Amino acid sequence: MNNYTQRKIIGWTFALVLALGIIEIKMFLMPPSTVLKAMMMAQKSRLPAGTTKGKTNSNVVLDVADEILDYKIPCKRKLSQIDAGGSRQLRVHYETCPHDNDDFKISSITNETNSYQATIFSLDDDRQTSDFIPLKEGPNHFKIILTNSDHQTSEQEYIFTRAFAKSHAH
Repeated sequence: MNNYTQRKIIGWTFALVLALGIIEIKMFLMPPSTVLKAMMMAQKSRLPAGTTKGKTNSNVVLDVADEILDYKIPCKRKLSQIDAGGSRQLRVHYETCPHDNDDFKISSITNETNSYQATIFSLDDDRQTSDFIPLKEGPNHFKIILTNSDHQTSEQEYIFTRAFAKSHAH
């Protein structure tokens, strides 16, 4: 490689590193809310998992832009039909119930309306969460299967109803 080509490569490398450094400094100096908005604009379908707006009850939490519904499966099943508002995605949380000696854990979550099979993540021995499950407008029929260490299963069915967009409302 001749001197001219080496200088050209070094020059372009320097320019690239300088440009990335300026972008990084700019991001560092932005207020966190501006960074969050920029991230949301860049990735409209994904939102940060840890930010919540507020609770509507002990089992249902709406996310930042009301795009994601966090639902905690209750020990004593009280709800089987849940209003998801305009949420486009659902994330299910499960905790082993303290009085439950059967150590049930989620083995599968399926949105039967759109055939989406959720991925289940174990947070620790007693807690699990799902990935973000897409919701269609209208009722979404869910089947949640729990399995214990003796391979006994328990099946739960839920209906999460997503509101229709205003342009489709009757």
